[in-house]
Amino acid sequence: MKLYKKIQVGKATRYIEHVPAPVIMPEIGQAQVVTLLSALTISMLISVEEQLPPHATLVRRIKKVEEAVKELAQLNAAPLDEHLVEVGVCAWNGAIKAMQEGLSGGAHA
Repeated sequence: MKLYKKIQVGKATRYIEHVPAPVIMPEIGQAQVVTLLSALTISMLISVEEQLPPHATLVRRIKKVEEAVKELAQLNAAPLDEHLVEVGVCAWNGAIKAMQEGLSGGAHA
């Protein structure tokens, strides 16, 4: 889909294609990406784990995956500044919202 800008020249009206400025994404280091993804993954696993009976086989397997993700994070993780923590929280909220909408049959983006 193309967007156009309306240009008024005297009484004449022209439309030219609107090309938005590129969004410049800040560089995030690999270690910070590992930290964000590890935190999100473990958070999601814990959420699933809390919905199951504590003695379930699946809970034991989830705990093993959590430990594996923690070990992976310890190999190459870095502290997150306040902005990246906010990014992680927004990612978590977005994921939960999308799952809730999908499960309830609502529209999702």
